[in-house]
Amino acid sequence: MNIVKIQGGLGNQFFQYAFARALKEKFHDEVLLDISWFEDQTSNPQNFGAFALDHFNIDLACIDSQELKKYTLKGSWIPKFARKYFKEEVLEEYEKAGVYCPELLRKTRKNTFYEGFFQSQKYSAHIWDSITQDLNLKEKLNDENLKLLEQIQALNSVSLHIRRGDYLSLPEFNVCTLEYYQKAITYINERVENPHYFIFSNDLAWVKEHFNAKNMSIVSCNQDKNYFDLELMKHCKHNIIANSTFSWWGAALNANKDKIIIAPKIWYRGDIRFDDILSQQWIKL
Repeated sequence: MNIVKIQGGLGNQFFQYAFARALKEKFHDEVLLDISWFEDQTSNPQNFGAFALDHFNIDLACIDSQELKKYTLKGSWIPKFARKYFKEEVLEEYEKAGVYCPELLRKTRKNTFYEGFFQSQKYSAHIWDSITQDLNLKEKLNDENLKLLEQIQALNSVSLHIRRGDYLSLPEFNVCTLEYYQKAITYINERVENPHYFIFSNDLAWVKEHFNAKNMSIVSCNQDKNYFDLELMKHCKHNIIANSTFSWWGAALNANKDKIIIAPKIWYRGDIRFDDILSQQWIKL
């Protein structure tokens, strides 16, 4: 049995799920998802939200918290030095950097517990069709979102994602500037006839102040259901993303063969490298 820890917001959950599916495909063993991170409020200080993969057609089950202790003994009364004598043979693998680590897909023991963010499409590129099927939304869009979807499909639609909010208090994250978005809009305008921008953000006040052209629509109806926003993003013909795994997936799941995807050159200002997160085909500004 292999276990993959799920943590963070929806974009991170998608990356971790894709890695877990890659494990299942490679080793043909049972793979379960550990969602205990969402049950422990102390591990979620930034309030990234709840476990949300259950809104999609995922193909993996979650491990029960008591069963999890059997394999990892995390949180048990047994001292760390003695745990190896009580649990089944388990290897704990931790992703060491934000780059593709092919050795993580090399089987080393019968049971392995994986923890990381796995933010590279290289882990799951060979099963990408399965990933896109698994990440189809189960829940039907409500009337307001259906109207937006009709507009998105009828127009030369461009999703534009602005991530501020929590990023403003986290200096290691690069908050995309107004200049970045202006350059991205100019790039699209020069290549797409009559584009219409659908803007998604967690800072609607800032967006309303700076984005008010006639060919712009601010999507504000899904503040408590961001998976609806993601569904709309992926149906846009083109995407301007923030340095956010949320809009990364909105762009990656876009099935338009002629899509233009624009992403920021600087993804992260901290020590972790993210060499593999952006596709070579995407435009970096």
